[in-house]
Amino acid sequence: MQITIVALCLLFLQQIIANDRIVDTTVVLRKNLDLECIYHEEGVIIQFDWAKVVESSEEQLCSISRTYGKDITEKYKGRVRFLNEGSSSDASLRLTDTSDDDIGIYYCYITTFAKGTIKKIIDVRADDFGKITASSHRTFRNHETITLNFHCTLKAKVKQITVKKLSHGKMDTIAFCNDEIHTPRYGLNDIKHISLNCSSLCNVTLGIQNFTSKDEGLYICNFTTEKGNEATVVNVSNGE
Repeated sequence: MQITIVALCLLFLQQIIANDRIVDTTVVLRKNLDLECIYHEEGVIIQFDWAKVVESSEEQLCSISRTYGKDITEKYKGRVRFLNEGSSSDASLRLTDTSDDDIGIYYCYITTFAKGTIKKIIDVRADDFGKITASSHRTFRNHETITLNFHCTLKAKVKQITVKKLSHGKMDTIAFCNDEIHTPRYGLNDIKHISLNCSSLCNVTLGIQNFTSKDEGLYICNFTTEKGNEATVVNVSNGE
């Protein structure tokens, strides 16, 4: 089924957690569900903590401490498997034998020295993303520096823009800007080689350095305006 632009805009709106904070990654529920949490910055990692939002509180899943090792809460024992146990910067996990009870918002807390604690937000949803049709297709070669331009055609003031990438069954937040602060805020994903210019919110430019196959996917820019919402989709592929 082809997803409509209206439905695509609603998906973005539903993922706003609070002012200036948005879901970092959205994944669809699977029997064995992989949740990624990797720290891509410099610094000493002290601990990872995983939690699930349950009503107005947080339910602890597990933690990984450089001092105390790994600990999985009783409810999740036998269902949690760490995907890269040999890495000190990767606390990605697999949740097995899932059910509808596992749908919802997950937090991965990363405590570091000396940046303190940061939080990655993951939304696990029941429904697939459907078929999202791109308005244009761009092909690039490995190691190119590429530029994607997104333009809002609605004749209205743009309040916020959000750029995401859909690839391999998950949707990652790249960055977002609003009309109060035009400096982009980036999601907690592996996007250090990506930059967003949103000095003009109705004409934004996404730059990707050293393009590789991992950058392939659908790039979706959602414009939130005073008169409605508009989404522009570009399909980016590797020509090699």
